[in-house]
Amino acid sequence: MRPSIKPMHSMTPEERTDLIELFKKSFDNFDPETMCKQKNPSFYAVHTPEFVWKDIKLQVWKNVTPELYTLFWALSLDNIYVPVERYDAEVQRLNEEISNLDKGADAQKTTKAKKDKNIERIQNSKENFENEKQKLLQNKDKIDKFIEERKDALFEGITSRRINHVFVQVCLFPRLIFSPGDAVYAAKFVEKWHKVRRLSYIDFLYSSYTVRGSL
Repeated sequence: MRPSIKPMHSMTPEERTDLIELFKKSFDNFDPETMCKQKNPSFYAVHTPEFVWKDIKLQVWKNVTPELYTLFWALSLDNIYVPVERYDAEVQRLNEEISNLDKGADAQKTTKAKKDKNIERIQNSKENFENEKQKLLQNKDKIDKFIEERKDALFEGITSRRINHVFVQVCLFPRLIFSPGDAVYAAKFVEKWHKVRRLSYIDFLYSSYTVRGSL
């Protein structure tokens, strides 16, 4: 579970460094043996955590920067994706409700006072949707700007294409299986990094893992 933390894009460099160190230590202290025994005893009986994790833990910081790891796990879906079309569709539906009431479509069933009250309620709902959408878009814009500014640091010192394999193991795959919302987040994260042309190999590997897993 992600801790309740100050957004990375609004942190000072010192605060960001402390957060990255916190996430790094959390991974370094992770005990896969305990987790596997508790969560999936049948898998543990066949594949020991040492077999699954030993190589990953030895290689992780050589192939994935702590800042990239932290960024991936600190963000959530609404930080990188806003379903604008769904918001607009809902606002359009509410506008149609207001229009129908104004035209007196329900005049025989509704008194003027009740109609005005219904219109006010719908207007408030519409404004809430519009305000929420704008707030999410503004926050997403700040995060997009932060990622653009930090994209070189996120890959600083990383030259090996093993980043694909390691990133999938310690970030992408765990998030994909955590929850439906997290699975969508993982996919959107890959799409975002494909656009900045830095994780195209991860995009390819993600696709191959997905296809193989569905066979």
